[in-house]
Amino acid sequence: MTVDSDPKKLQLRIRELEEICDQCIKSEQMLRRSNQTIKSILAHSAIGFGLVENQTLVEVNDAMRKLFGFDQKTDYQGMGLGALYSAGTDFENVSCRIEETLRDGEVVQLDATFRRKDGATFPGHLKISTLDPANPMRRAVISVSDISWRKKVEAELMEKEKLQGVIEMAGAICHELNQPIQVATLEFSQVLEDPDLAPKLRADLAKVKRQIDKIGAITGKLMRITRYETREYIEGKKIIDIDRASGLSP
Repeated sequence: MTVDSDPKKLQLRIRELEEICDQCIKSEQMLRRSNQTIKSILAHSAIGFGLVENQTLVEVNDAMRKLFGFDQKTDYQGMGLGALYSAGTDFENVSCRIEETLRDGEVVQLDATFRRKDGATFPGHLKISTLDPANPMRRAVISVSDISWRKKVEAELMEKEKLQGVIEMAGAICHELNQPIQVATLEFSQVLEDPDLAPKLRADLAKVKRQIDKIGAITGKLMRITRYETREYIEGKKIIDIDRASGLSP
């Protein structure tokens, strides 16, 4: 390698190197500020984030630590993603699909049941994005958010839908039954008032009328249903608990 001894060329080259050095310093400063900003965002995020390398966790933010109950790095470093699930088989069932999705350059999103350090479980939403689609789990970023609130809302909505269905069905049944019940009750009352009615026939008709009255009482309960309540029936099946649903039983 030969060195050009021309002072002007040397000075020009020095200035070029100084400019390159200045650019490198500025780039490094910008990168440092960017990293600090990202760390600050992740530190204050309510969503848990984690860095995965070779299918194991190497770093997590504070939200992830709190979410899973990690007290120190040894609680999670080197932990496989499957260990976060409530059961290992859950992750095994979806791991192939996860890698296929990541290889296609897409972000994985799925709901699952996760397990905290103390063994307690919670419903969560998982997102995974890879930095290397060719080898997805070599380096990837995951986020986990607790969706207990969403599951609660969904359950409440389902209960409302069930209750609406029960109320509509109960209303239809009462509408269809009330008129024949009223007619039968009136007819039986008139017959039972006949003084010439044979005693045995009177007693038998009175029994039938009492059953019709019970049917009327049941329709009254159906019209008072305000909540969705069930009870065990046969062979593991459940039916509407009319007394509890109508508020007539605690």
